[in-house]
Amino acid sequence: MHVERLVEWPAIFDPPPELLRRLRAIRPNAELIYIGDGRWWLGEVRWNSEKARRAGIMIKTWWQNRKDEGVTVLTDPHHIAFLRDAQLLYQGFAYIREYFGDPDGRIVNDYQRMCWKEDHDILEQEVQHQLSQSDDRTSLQKRIKIVTDRIRAEAKSDHSIIFNKRRSVNLYVPPKPNLLVPRANRKRIITV
Repeated sequence: MHVERLVEWPAIFDPPPELLRRLRAIRPNAELIYIGDGRWWLGEVRWNSEKARRAGIMIKTWWQNRKDEGVTVLTDPHHIAFLRDAQLLYQGFAYIREYFGDPDGRIVNDYQRMCWKEDHDILEQEVQHQLSQSDDRTSLQKRIKIVTDRIRAEAKSDHSIIFNKRRSVNLYVPPKPNLLVPRANRKRIITV
């Protein structure tokens, strides 16, 4: 089944449709493009007129400079990379991370983790803003309410991220030194 691409990009390889669907389930503007040499770029497409205008100026200026130099054929890899970046910027592509090899589930897991951290940083900033807005009289009560509301709202989503298909955690607990116990036997496993 075909998944619509958010940027027009001539590529030798397209990402697997299921992988792209999983990325878009996290955020609908996610995009994965093949750059070449086994490299894939993960990004988000956020088109706006200012980005498009800047990219247009970059391309126009670049071509004018090449024309003044008498360059008609692109052979320099730096020139090709510059035009690639400008074309992607024009379409609103915002680079996040590069991956090597075949695209697989690790990209989705990394992206989910990055989005989760970004969302929680934003929530943390909102909480800090709300806390700074509280007045002195009810400051303590208001702060307690803001923090408990945040904990209640986020507890369920945090649990699914933290304990995603994991039932045990390896934890190194340094025991009291005992010369009779080999070092390899000092690791203890705690099961949740």
